[in-house]
Amino acid sequence: MRNIIRYILVLMLLASNVHYAFARLKVGLVLGGGGARGAAQVGVLKSIQQSGVPIDYVVGTSIGGIVGGLYCQGMTPEQMETLFTSQNWIGLFAGLEQYNVNDLYRGDGEVDFLRGQSLLGKISKDGMLIGILDGGSIINLLDRVTGTRGVMDFDSLQIPFRCVAADINTLESVPLRRGNLAVCMRASMAIPIVFTPVNLDGRVLVDGGLINNLPCDVARAMGADVIIAIDLSQEHYIMKREKSFLQRMFENVDLGVGLLNWLAHRPDKEIYLNNIDMADVYINPDLHDFGITAFSLSSVQKMIAIGEQNGQKSLPLLNMLNQYVQRYEADNRPSFKEFIQQQRRATSTPYHFTLPSK
Repeated sequence: MRNIIRYILVLMLLASNVHYAFARLKVGLVLGGGGARGAAQVGVLKSIQQSGVPIDYVVGTSIGGIVGGLYCQGMTPEQMETLFTSQNWIGLFAGLEQYNVNDLYRGDGEVDFLRGQSLLGKISKDGMLIGILDGGSIINLLDRVTGTRGVMDFDSLQIPFRCVAADINTLESVPLRRGNLAVCMRASMAIPIVFTPVNLDGRVLVDGGLINNLPCDVARAMGADVIIAIDLSQEHYIMKREKSFLQRMFENVDLGVGLLNWLAHRPDKEIYLNNIDMADVYINPDLHDFGITAFSLSSVQKMIAIGEQNGQKSLPLLNMLNQYVQRYEADNRPSFKEFIQQQRRATSTPYHFTLPSK
């Protein structure tokens, strides 16, 4: 009996010396799609870094997949700014060293042309959707700047990463977690009709924005407790839209079954609105004056500046988020909104910011 008591006392003594390991909340950064507007995300990233908020996961769609992949590979916002402002992006996408935007895309009222080729009937003999531009030049650039070759697990990057594409046949969102980084980023930005799809693991992949343009749900599935989302969309789906570049093209194109189903059901609408609700910090820069092809140097510089301005406006909220994630664990915690309200009540100095309007 004495031995049992002695054994219990030893266990109690050992247990008293065990230090509890605090596990802070995990933060996911979600970067939405929007073509050239992605330059604004670079500006916002500067403020996120300034706030000190630890980023544990990054998810990106389309241009957000490119920005996210570069960020997870270790490229700083300043380095990305240099990249954005030093490349002939339209020429890279089109595979042209010299180009004229008016020659690259034009329409005669009945048929639209991209790089001199009619967009009418871009379906292969077996019914597969095809595109005009192969994007080889952009893959080469991404290969060079990432320094990656071959297949890799994206969890092995400096920050775990998911690049979101869409399966044109099943209309499913496809978060890519493994593969050649440059090829996966290229798949995520493969705008139907414009770029050739990417065949990967038996799937035909196109631009992830077709289904999931702000993939907060993917960040949540990775383990994010709180989410920062940078949304480049300039109109919510509940609002009437003007015709976009792609919509004008699709009116004159034989779309094939996949895109016809997408147009008929628009599964992206509900996914998008649900994902906005998941974001704890939602940043939506005003980029109405810039289209998805606004890759001119002056436009890129202006959009980066707009991103910086929005990031600075969100800095008090980001600083508060940093306090929140360092203070709480996943269990038994208030929501971020409740935490902000608690902090407001606890101080006599009001915070001069509001939660973003979604």
